[in-house]
Amino acid sequence: MGRNKFHVTVKCKNKPGGFVELLETIARNGLEITEISSFAFSGFSLIVFGVEAKGEKEITIAELRKLLLMIIGVPEENDKGVTVNE
Repeated sequence: MGRNKFHVTVKCKNKPGGFVELLETIARNGLEITEISSFAFSGFSLIVFGVEAKGEKEITIAELRKLLLMIIGVPEENDKGVTVNE
């Protein structure tokens, strides 16, 4: 998508307040969501969004994946729940 712009897909189990926590943590880390779609069905969520680093902030794909995995509570070795593309 460009420098410091990413397309992200998150698949995870639904948890109360999880979606809000995801959005707040992304904003707190100097990132801006530019577009978003969210689907929930049978206890699972699929969230697809575009994210961009604000200002002079730079973030790598690896850093973004690690942050998102931490938010959704998935160990890094089982990282199938998060996909990040440029």
